[in-house]
Amino acid sequence: MVESLISLAILYAVGFETQNAFLSRLHSLFAESLENEDYFYLESCADAKDAVLHVISLLGTRKINVKLFGKTFMSDLKQQYQKSGLKSFLNKSYNAWRYLPSDIAEEKPFFTFCYAGDPLLGGEDQCREVLMEAFNYYNN
Repeated sequence: MVESLISLAILYAVGFETQNAFLSRLHSLFAESLENEDYFYLESCADAKDAVLHVISLLGTRKINVKLFGKTFMSDLKQQYQKSGLKSFLNKSYNAWRYLPSDIAEEKPFFTFCYAGDPLLGGEDQCREVLMEAFNYYNN
């Protein structure tokens, strides 16, 4: 379930307030899998920032389950959307999209965050509609 940690790590790295959620998820995963060397290493990191950086580095070295990652990422993004102003959310979600490996970033619904804030999209209502489609992509 490293996918769920990657999701929160990316969001934390771009400025969303997900540090506590990241640490809570890490503690839960570690408690469920005490023998997992990755979780053990992350638990032993000096602080959350070190653990987040290590998790983000896994994007380039590990094969991740895109469907599982996508479901978690969209759910985590939706939570941040509900807590943020639209402009701030769009800026941070675009930066989060930039962290994704290109093979994932170019897939639906991830590429939505590349253009969701584009003024040519048709205004705030259209933007919110496009975002909701992305958030709900894995619910169907």
